[in-house]
Amino acid sequence: MPNRAGDSRTAPRCRARIPIEYCAGDRIYRGAITELSSTGACITGAWPAAELGARIELRLPAHRRRVCSFVRPIPGGFVVRFAAPI
Repeated sequence: MPNRAGDSRTAPRCRARIPIEYCAGDRIYRGAITELSSTGACITGAWPAAELGARIELRLPAHRRRVCSFVRPIPGGFVVRFAAPI
C-alpha cells in the first residue's frame, strides 16, 4: 500500500492480519500484525509497557522469530521497528 499524502513514513507498507506471540521481558503476549513494512510493524494486542527502544521478540508462524524495538503505543496496540530490515 503506498503511503498516503502527508504521511512521513518512508517504507511502503501493507495491511495484514498475522497472528503472533511477542515477548517483552519475561512475559509472553498474543496479538496480530496489522500493518507491515520492511522496517517495522503495527501490532494489535496488549501494550507491554515497554520503554522507547526496548527489545521485543516477535514469534511468527512457522516458528520464525524477529527481534525488534518498541517505538510507540497506538490505540489498541503499539509500533515496532525491526532490528534488521526484512
